Amino acid sequence: MRATVLADQVGFSLRIAQIAVWNDLVATLAKHSLRPQQFAVLLIIRANPGCMQRNVATALGIQRPNIVAVIDGLVDRTLVELKVNPHDRRSHALFLGPAGVALLASSEAAHAEHIARVEQCVGGNRDIFLAALRKLSRIGDSQ
Repeated sequence: MRATVLADQVGFSLRIAQIAVWNDLVATLAKHSLRPQQFAVLLIIRANPGCMQRNVATALGIQRPNIVAVIDGLVDRTLVELKVNPHDRRSHALFLGPAGVALLASSEAAHAEHIARVEQCVGGNRDIFLAALRKLSRIGDSQ
């Protein structure tokens, strides 16, 4: 069967590229016992110490109940610490634990290698490529 008929199809090509990039990211982070979503949560918490679970869910574009299991897993591994929010004792603020700081540092080096592999594919057009991806991500917003 000839799949070359699909090679010029934008949607198909984007999907194939997304799968390849995603698989590379998954393999890269797996060497550090992390999944991409866990890595993203650690990055968000480091950038926003004391944030709430709902803030992390919003930043990732997922439902709040779905983030609970991810955060609980990171807490169980002592990568994230929950502290009572001084402004609302019913909620918990999120902070990286020492193990989370260390794991994030080591996994970021591997992530940088992943990014370098992706950037090698797009050449010196990274900013143009990212701008195009952002536009594509909003393609159905006006409908």
